[in-house]
Amino acid sequence: MSPAYDVVVVGGGSAGFGAALAAARAGAHTALLECEAMLGGNSTLAGVCCWEPECDGSGAPRQLYERMRRLPNACGIYRYLKHRYFLQGDDAAFPGCELGLDSSMSYSDTEALDWTVPPDVRNPVGGVIFEPAAWDQCARDMLRESGRCEVGDGREVVAVEHGDRAITALRTRAGEEFRARYFVDCCGVLARLAGCELLQGEDSRAAFGEPDAPEEATGRLNGATRMFRVTPVASPAVEALRGDIPARCWWAEQFPAMVAAHFPNGDLNCNMLSTMSGAELQALSPAVALAESERRVRCYWHHVQDAWPQLRGYRLLHLYSAMGVRESYRVRCRYMLREQDLLSPPGYPDVIAIAGHGLDRHGARHASGRISGPYGVPYRCLQPLAFDNMLVAGRVAGFSSLAASSCRLSRKMMQLGTAAGTAAALAMRFGVSPAALPAEFLRDESKRQGGR
Repeated sequence: MSPAYDVVVVGGGSAGFGAALAAARAGAHTALLECEAMLGGNSTLAGVCCWEPECDGSGAPRQLYERMRRLPNACGIYRYLKHRYFLQGDDAAFPGCELGLDSSMSYSDTEALDWTVPPDVRNPVGGVIFEPAAWDQCARDMLRESGRCEVGDGREVVAVEHGDRAITALRTRAGEEFRARYFVDCCGVLARLAGCELLQGEDSRAAFGEPDAPEEATGRLNGATRMFRVTPVASPAVEALRGDIPARCWWAEQFPAMVAAHFPNGDLNCNMLSTMSGAELQALSPAVALAESERRVRCYWHHVQDAWPQLRGYRLLHLYSAMGVRESYRVRCRYMLREQDLLSPPGYPDVIAIAGHGLDRHGARHASGRISGPYGVPYRCLQPLAFDNMLVAGRVAGFSSLAASSCRLSRKMMQLGTAAGTAAALAMRFGVSPAALPAEFLRDESKRQGGR
């Protein structure tokens, strides 16, 4: 049976969007399968709708931003207003960090990291906040305009057919079969179902020789957050708690900090750092995790309103429908990005993306700012060991746990997806395995599509 598609991308988050868009633009007949009814994953369903400052946001992220900014109140550029750790006096009077819109800043300011000085919120560095629905709408428009991508909502992949080093087909819960020459896994489902080697939790020091890794491997995962949104009210007040929720923190030694970002319409998007540990989330069923995280959010919101009077001018509008997950599992690839690659970048010839966020394990011992400059992500980090016609992108790609704590921001995941989708399309064009493609081919095609 001839494949129905050239490329099938599984997972419609940031990486999946980047992969499907790049593959289609490079000439491949592409299908993007997403189990939810909304694209964007963490960025939309989980409400992680802020793009933090990065050293490169070119290509698909910038194009998506330019689309969103045409819509009324859809997005904006933020800067730091208050920060309890880096500022003093009134500028520190906040439960964590407040991000406010600044119309004088441009998208380029979100890429202007200064590596010569320690992090300072007064540096002219900003980020992007956007409405989740605008992300979904604009991403769909871009995919449709490619002319070669079909988007399949509500397609949960439950089975994979594979032979000797090749995926041949996958099946959805509804019984649909999708065949393709090449597959891009952007959520880890194909890799898990096909039996790829998976890594989870902190790696031992011996695993990758990382100086800051623990002596023994642990099950510790980066913390997860239940994002919530609050909206202004005419009469300031502290919202009452339900009778079954105590006013004190029961899940940690103390209440965590919070990042609150202003939407263009005046609402605040709130990120408590974090709502539960990654291991705790893994141990709970989805329904139980959502119920428990809601209790924690309501308790936390009552706490910050009580302690910071400026937040009494808002009420809880809603909690997002999914947990914001920073780390789950990772696929063993031809190369695993390590802490050493971040601290002293070796200049690999197959670099396909430049990253620069600090080591950032919420609830663990590593803080942001550990690295000293940008570093490259090798193409081999997208190539699973077990299969020749499948690539992986997103947070499941070839990273150590420490490296993943840095290389996990949404725009970077979109760029890794772009590289994977480009590789799949070019492999089809030249009739070779993706691993046989020179990295410069990918970089050239990325530049043709708007990357650097």
